[in-house]
This record gives sequence, C-alpha cells and structure tokens, in this order.
Amino acid sequence: MLLQIHHRFQRCVVSHGGRTIPRISRDHARCIRTSLTIFLALLITPTPSHGAPPTATEALSLSPVQKDVIHDQIALSEQNQCSVGEIKTEGWSGWEVNAPDGTVLRRFADTNDDQKVDIWSYFRMGIEVYRDIDQDFNGKADQYRWLGTNGMRWGLDDNEDGVIDNWKRISAEEVTAELIRAIRDQNFKAFDCLLASEEELRQSGIGPENYSKIIAKTAAAREGFVLFSESQTQVDSGSEWLQFAANRPGLVPSGTDGSLRDLVVYENAVAMFQSAGQTSQISVGTLIRIDQSWRLIGLPTFPDEQTNPISSGVFFEPATPNMISDSAIAMSDVTQQLIQELENIDQQLAGNASRDELPQLNARRADLLEKFIASANQPNERNSWTLQLIDMLSIAAQTGDYPEAMSRLDALTNQLEDEKSPLMAQAKYQSITTNYLVAQVAGADFGTVQKQYIESLDRFVQDFPDAPESAAALMQLALNQEFEGEAQNAITLYQRVGAQFPKSSSVQTANGAVRRLESEGKMLDLQGTTLAGESFQLSNLRGKVVILHYWATWCNPCLQDMKGLAQLKKTYRGANLEFVGINVDIDIQKPREKVRQMATNWPQLFEEGGLEGSNLSQALGIQTLPAMLLIDPSGRVLRNDLRFSELELELSRLFKRKN
Repeated sequence: MLLQIHHRFQRCVVSHGGRTIPRISRDHARCIRTSLTIFLALLITPTPSHGAPPTATEALSLSPVQKDVIHDQIALSEQNQCSVGEIKTEGWSGWEVNAPDGTVLRRFADTNDDQKVDIWSYFRMGIEVYRDIDQDFNGKADQYRWLGTNGMRWGLDDNEDGVIDNWKRISAEEVTAELIRAIRDQNFKAFDCLLASEEELRQSGIGPENYSKIIAKTAAAREGFVLFSESQTQVDSGSEWLQFAANRPGLVPSGTDGSLRDLVVYENAVAMFQSAGQTSQISVGTLIRIDQSWRLIGLPTFPDEQTNPISSGVFFEPATPNMISDSAIAMSDVTQQLIQELENIDQQLAGNASRDELPQLNARRADLLEKFIASANQPNERNSWTLQLIDMLSIAAQTGDYPEAMSRLDALTNQLEDEKSPLMAQAKYQSITTNYLVAQVAGADFGTVQKQYIESLDRFVQDFPDAPESAAALMQLALNQEFEGEAQNAITLYQRVGAQFPKSSSVQTANGAVRRLESEGKMLDLQGTTLAGESFQLSNLRGKVVILHYWATWCNPCLQDMKGLAQLKKTYRGANLEFVGINVDIDIQKPREKVRQMATNWPQLFEEGGLEGSNLSQALGIQTLPAMLLIDPSGRVLRNDLRFSELELELSRLFKRKN
C-alpha cells in the first residue's frame, strides 16, 4: 500500500514538507500532503521484527527542498541494489540508505521521538552535504543547511513555504553567489536577505556614525534593487557565479568611531560570474561579518559604470560625497537630495564636530528622517525610515549627544501607538530599554531604576503578548528572576519564550537556561573546540572535579576570576581538579592573546557567535558574565550559579582541606 500511495502522487509531490506543484486544487493538495505525511511517518517509524523497512526506491524518491543541492543520485535501474537499514543512536532514530558498496546516500531521522521525520539528510560520496530540518516538529521543513563540500549556508524559513527568509549562517563567498542569483532572477526577497538589517547592525555594536551611514546605504539598496536588476544587462538568465575575489579581511577594532565590538569586514569585494562562456565581474563593495553570517550593505556596481562611480570602501577608504546618492539609482530627485543632506550631516558627525555642535546636528538629522518618513510612498519604505529614526534617537539618548532625544523618542512611540502602527511594539520596547540605560547615571537609585524597568517590561508583555519583542522582554524578566534567586520563576518565563515564540532567536538560549537551572544533580556533557583547535569532550574529565568558567576579554571581573583560578590551581596541585574556560568573544585572536599573556594552563573552548550566538553559550543559556558551574567527579552538576568568592569554600569541602 505504501508503494501504491507514493507512486500515485509522485508527479504531484515536489518534495517533503507538504510542498506541491501549484496547478492543483486545494482539496487535491490536502490529499497529497496527507498521503505524503503518512509516507514519511511510515518511513521513520521503526518497523517491528516481522515488518519490512521502506524500499530504497521509496526512500530515494525524496529530494531536497532547495534546488541547488549537489548530492548523489542513483539511476532507477540501480536503486534495487541499494539497501535501507535502521539507525539508532543517542537522540536519533530512523533509516539510512546505502549504495551497494556501503556508501551512505540518505538519512531520515526522528530526533524528538515522536515517530516523525524531522531531519532529511543528503550525501555526496559518503559526506553529508545538506539537511532539511523541521525545527518545530510540525511536519514541514523550516531550516535548510548546506554542509561538507556544499558549503556552510544555514537558511531559515519562517513561514515554511520553501523560500529562505533569513540566513543564520552564510560565508562571504556564498553571499556573492546568492547575489548573482538574485540579480539573474530579479528576486528582491533573495537580495533583501543578504543585506544587513537594522537589528543585525544594532547587535554588531557598530559605532553610531558608521551605523547611520550603513543604514542609509542599505535603505538605498533596497529601494534601488528592482530597477537595478531590471536595467542591467551583464547578468542574464544564463549567468552562473564562478568565484569570490577580495583582499584579506580587515578588522575594525572596538572603540573605532564609538563601536562596542570588533568588526570584521571585506572592502572592494568582487564576484566573478560567467555568461555565454564569457567571464565578467561585479563590484560587491563592502561586506561585514555579523555573528556567523556575512552581509551586504549596498547595491553592487559594474566596472564600466564610469558615469556613476561608487566608493567600494566604507571603513578603510575615505567616503566620497556621492557614496550614497549615486548608488540610489531608482530614487526620486527629492529623495536623493534628502539623502545628500543626510550624508553631509553624517560626515560632520563622523568628523571634527565639537561637543557643542552635536545636539544641533542630531536634531537636524532627526528632522531629515521625519521628512523621509513623510515622503515615503510605500509602507516598507516608511517603516524602514521610522526604524532608523527610532534607532538614531535611542543611540543619541544613550551617548548624551542630543539632550532632547529621549523625549523625542517617547513622543514618537506615543504617536505610533495612537496610529496603531505595526511598529508600535518595536518603538515601545526600544523606548523602555533606552530609558533604562539612560537612567543608570552616577547618583541614581539603581534599585528604583531596576524596579521601574521590570514593571515596564511586565506591562509590555501584557500589552503586546504576540510581538516578537516580547520574547526579548521575557528573557530579561527571566534573567531578573535569576538574579533574585527565584529559579523556578525564571524557568517558567524561559519556557514561555519557547512556547509562545518557537521561531525566536532567543529560544535556544532560553532552553539552555532551563537546562542550566535544572542541572543540579544531573549529568552534564559539553563538547567543542579549544583555542588551539583541538577537540574537547567534557565527559573525558570524569573522575575529576571540574569548574566551567565562561568569560570574555572585555569582562574585567572575568579576568580577575581567571587570576584567582590560576592561584587555586597551584593550591590544589595534585588534586583531581580541572578548570575549563569557555570564551565568548566574537574574534578568536583576542582570547588567544589574553590566554598567552595570563599563561593559563587549562583548556579554553571557543566557538564563533559570541555570548549571544555561539552554541557553547546557548547550550546553558549564558547571558551574563562571569558564569561558573561546579561539576563532581561523576559528571553531575553540584552548583550552577557559582561565584568565585564561594569557590574556595566549595573546594575545601570537596577535598577536605582547611581554610
């Protein structure tokens, strides 16, 4: 019956996840999805001893959701020579399809024990090169990962329609390949996914001057892409990406122009592509790395555009007066004039403007952004400029460069609420957090400030229960409960994040925090790679008392703890005691240098992504530093909230030493 169901609908089914060819009726589509769900459920359900697994032909008939996956495909006449075997590993169960020589071709896995496929893996020459992932376990793929020899892209599909809505991870090379495809297909959404968003730029810690400049460039790029892709003739329907070309990436150190973190960038990047056997190139300009992904910040240009040149450097080359307006090829004269005025103000803000001039410049900048909002023809345009105004006022309020910024931000927030704008939740949350940060000045009653902040977050969650910002608000409320020593209340709030906002970027951290808060008395394992590039497995330290220490080079209390840990290591020399550092810097070079300077002699783990984005920090929901856990020789957690001041007493108890 399984074979009959599958072949009956084979031509209608595009792939798993319920996707079908559009030219069918809704009832027919529902029938197809139901049949395919049955097929996949049978495919993954371990068969009883008297039953038979699905045939290789049935398993090999499935294909990736994304079209550009290069994977092994077996001729129909040879599929009966392939074999299907059951897999059962820790956390995984399902089926694996093997070629006659034993090479793995496919793997279909159930990772949450609900008897349904949630990972569809595809292989090439025995190497896994791609996965479709059903992260929320509803039967539809919502994440797509290229692996092994296929690259490192990790795409997110929020509405599960098979189209990538955002990139969680993508290399600079892959960004340029996606760019060529977006231009070729005149696909605005694909291009928009490659541009740095306002939220990503905020998280990057970039300085206010560069932030404003890049926001204007990305806005111009979004507005100009459609006309650009339609009017250019170099990239045609047969064009294919060849390679990425650029000098070595450069580092913009923290503190540059007010930046809070190091920023890694490519300047003058170029994408090579081929059309009708001829090789051409397109200037991509500046690429910036934000967490694990690279992002564009503007429209590309062609080398022969002598009448419309564009500076390809932002961080390491002087900006030209026409840097933004010349790239906005699709904008009206009025809009271009406004952008030119905005650019002039940004140059003054980035230049030698005196402290006394900053309030007036910021006021003029805010006025210009309001003009952009008023002149915008499309809701997306208006929203983009409104968000930039919100961000600009927030930053100016925090830096103290514009005394009226906070009152102006509050007024804008009230206006958006009165208009029932879709941005009112974002504005309100930004207003709450900015008010909180601005209030933390010398002489302030920090207890009162904190109390008002928590009350504001509570009201926000009640007023905007479905807003994405409520996930962040719940995370802050949960963290506050941790500080108050109310672990169970914190767990409840963290669990709400996962239940109410399953696609939020905070979910993994929230789940990790629950794991940490419930960890005492339980086994804990952790694996990763050290700063020296060596593999590490926490379970290999069984038989020893282990102290896990999360730290960063920018965290002074962390560095003080490390000095104390070094002294304790000498004190307990010869004891079954081991320290394991977990660094959460963005750039690996800083912790390497710091470890060398401090001459620490214990394992130091590192993974890209920093405090907010690395799996090492998300695994235990680490949000503040320093953080320490104490683990007994059996691998069970003794303390999940250890402070250094408590550590010596804990060790004296464990090793029966006198203080």
